[in-house]
Amino acid sequence: MPIADIIVPCYRYGHFLERCVASVLAQGVPDIRILIIDDASPDGSGAVARDIASRDRRITAIVHSVNRGHIATYNEGIAWAEARYMLLLSADDMLAPGALARAIDVMDKNSSVVLTYGGWVEVFGDDDEITATAAGDHDWQIHSGAALIEKTCATAINPVVTVTAILRTAAQKAAGLYDAELTHSGDMEMWLRLATLGDIAETPAVQGVRGVHGENMSLVAPDVLLRDYLQRELAFAAFFAGPGSVLPGADRLHRLATRRLAEQAFWTGMAQCWRGNRVGGRALLRLALRLNPRLAMAPPLGHLLRMPGMARRLGAVVAERVPAAAWRQLRRRAPAVSPPSAP
Repeated sequence: MPIADIIVPCYRYGHFLERCVASVLAQGVPDIRILIIDDASPDGSGAVARDIASRDRRITAIVHSVNRGHIATYNEGIAWAEARYMLLLSADDMLAPGALARAIDVMDKNSSVVLTYGGWVEVFGDDDEITATAAGDHDWQIHSGAALIEKTCATAINPVVTVTAILRTAAQKAAGLYDAELTHSGDMEMWLRLATLGDIAETPAVQGVRGVHGENMSLVAPDVLLRDYLQRELAFAAFFAGPGSVLPGADRLHRLATRRLAEQAFWTGMAQCWRGNRVGGRALLRLALRLNPRLAMAPPLGHLLRMPGMARRLGAVVAERVPAAAWRQLRRRAPAVSPPSAP
């Protein structure tokens, strides 16, 4: 049985396939299999996939005659996988050098770990040079699945970049298939499901390389911001209606995630309005108020203070604006108070 199965979904990314597959073959891990699934690309990507497969017995190509969508393609790959470990790797992305060996090593040593992830870098266009990858051994932090769920709900942000997510195949089979309704947040909901099954390992090492180009579907849609929030809302709803429903404090976690989404949508909407995108901004503000009607009474200032470095920046602004005499008066009334210092 192979030690790792790599599924490469492809739709119109045939010109990236060579570098993607090469990054897997260069891992130096024996007994791997690669399945390229071309979803009826109209640009000849299927022929590229078949040509690559013809040159290496470890590679198989499936070319759909009719487009089924990326979620169906993911699920087809999951059903095919039978190795100990697996990864879904988009045809326009790459594995970083040593990524597979690092993930396999930590899961071999820690049977409780079901999902590994790490750092990532970007390459633009057809570039295949990976200049920011890390080399050598790296410490792994192993967190409980409960900790990942708490973190995801507290931030309402997907902490795992998909290109870095190498996981235990048995856990993926137990978690089940991707939800067809979650076309743009299925990964986050899947990581939450996996987190109910075991521990999560995280490394600072660069594990994946994302391709950035004009064809990225997620980057070109005009409604990308609103869609992102709506999809994350659906992902949390699906998780807490399913495996998450039996977690201790499930209601609290779901409320926390909803509140954080509302706060983010509020400030993103305000920013869009300030930038002149009033239609998009108002749509986000309406979403924020639907998620948390209390925001109509007061803006969520706490969200700003939780942003990295924001408290220090606000302190610097206050230090510039508030006269020193006012601070002296405050110190006389409350000696523990000191003026904020500029960075």
